[in-house]
Amino acid sequence: MPHLVRPLGRWTAAVLLAGSAAALPAQTGPQAAPTNANRPNKANWELANRFSGNALRAITYTFGVQPRFLGQTDSLYYSWRDRNGTRFMLYVPSPTGGTKRPLFDPNKMAEQLTMLSRKPYDATNLPFQTITFLKNHKAFRFTVDTVRYEWTLATETLKSLGRPPRGGPPPADEERDTQGGGGGGGGGGGFGGGNSREFRNFSPDSTVFVFARDHNLFLVDTLKKDTVKISTDGVEDYSFGARDTTENRRQLNALGGGGGQQQEDGENEGDAGTDMRVRANVVWSPDSRSFAVVRRDQRKVKDLFLVNVLANPRPVLLHYKYTMPGEENVTQNELWVYRRGEPAIKQVSVRRWKDQSLQDVHWPLNGDKVRLVRRDRPQRAIDFIEVDVPSGAIRTLLTDAIEGAALEPKPIRYLRKGGDFLWWSQKTGWGMYYVYGFDGGEKRPLTTGQWNTHTIVKIDSTTQQVWFAGHGREPGEQPYQMHLYRVNGDGTGLTLLDPGNAHHALTLGENGTPSIVSPTKRYIYDTYSRIDLAPKSVVRDGATGRVLTTLE
Repeated sequence: MPHLVRPLGRWTAAVLLAGSAAALPAQTGPQAAPTNANRPNKANWELANRFSGNALRAITYTFGVQPRFLGQTDSLYYSWRDRNGTRFMLYVPSPTGGTKRPLFDPNKMAEQLTMLSRKPYDATNLPFQTITFLKNHKAFRFTVDTVRYEWTLATETLKSLGRPPRGGPPPADEERDTQGGGGGGGGGGGFGGGNSREFRNFSPDSTVFVFARDHNLFLVDTLKKDTVKISTDGVEDYSFGARDTTENRRQLNALGGGGGQQQEDGENEGDAGTDMRVRANVVWSPDSRSFAVVRRDQRKVKDLFLVNVLANPRPVLLHYKYTMPGEENVTQNELWVYRRGEPAIKQVSVRRWKDQSLQDVHWPLNGDKVRLVRRDRPQRAIDFIEVDVPSGAIRTLLTDAIEGAALEPKPIRYLRKGGDFLWWSQKTGWGMYYVYGFDGGEKRPLTTGQWNTHTIVKIDSTTQQVWFAGHGREPGEQPYQMHLYRVNGDGTGLTLLDPGNAHHALTLGENGTPSIVSPTKRYIYDTYSRIDLAPKSVVRDGATGRVLTTLE
């Protein structure tokens, strides 16, 4: 998944300036500063803490606009925090610049929220940061202290909806998964991915959902209210999603110890105090007939130990599964598939290499065929394969390999459903995208040159145009500064859409894809900065990249 590229801000400059000052050679003569030999040999945690994210949040506030589009329109809203507090803004674009205004009156909101909740709230510090619009865009909802509220835009009135019911699908009148992406995406999903305590992984049609408990999978029919256990062999370290909720795990999460290894499981810890059900990282097919999940076996992986010396009243010994370089036993990855109507989930053998990893599981058309990427342990070879679920037959669509370096594949993206797909490769020494036929076979390069493409931002399945981020192409600039480009599906018409000597950030939408191109592609929302340039958020013309107006 594309990661968030943060704009460079003043706090980065302060840290680098402090670091560069400390690295300067000592002066000579009577005015010389004390040398390192005269300084106490200990870490300056007090100074370091002054430049932490939490410490600087009070003066850095918001780095850039993160647009939230209203359905498939170009109108958007966003939240912005500065020294005057947090405000929600509504922006309606136009070729002449558009209009921007507050989404609601914060004084009226605070007054009515105080009356309904019987708790005092300040207009400059409202107790919510995210909102969900209704599909008719006439109202939006938010949650405060587990209570759901609805604000009607026309009448500027607030009403309490009470606590939302548990166990049902997302409300049908609310917008879901409208940010970023566009046509041609590679994989299914369901709702609720952003909420770590939402244990239900719904099918696309919302008729069933899956959750994990005691390391096993359960399927719930929302119409029949039936709960069926579809796996029985789940145990600790060989689980379908249930993460241990012991004190050891909680302390590890708090310390950040082993975070990279834990996040690899794709699991979210539930509320250990009230509900042991947790979200299983299954991937649904678009027709809601099947789902797949990568199951990881760590039973033979040895523990790595840490000591939490800050624990009270005594230090605590912590441990988690971690493979050291050269060890024989590593995490084993397995593909499991379930088809609705069958009594249990089944394993599909996709092994080619010993200790291989599996990633980018997705259903390109329906629940009959699932695709995924497998990679060998040295990370030198990759296969993109398709599995026929009824028969278990495997077809290799393409193979990529490299010597003396690690392969880091990008998510598969399709120019249109059932059409050509895009594959990222460094076979020329530079990271470029290539166009392959739906059934495999390279057709042509999408991009060429001595620079690096980074992330697919949007695909227009009708025009076959592709928006992507890249760096190192613009002369005279720092090579890691990101830019947005557009190119035709045949590799022609490459266009820079955010010119300017700066780093242009990728902001992520609710579904994890960049949301900097508007749904109609007429506008681009660009936040750019540099180590010596404060962040600035502007609106650009989607065709030419010309700046139309400044948002913040």
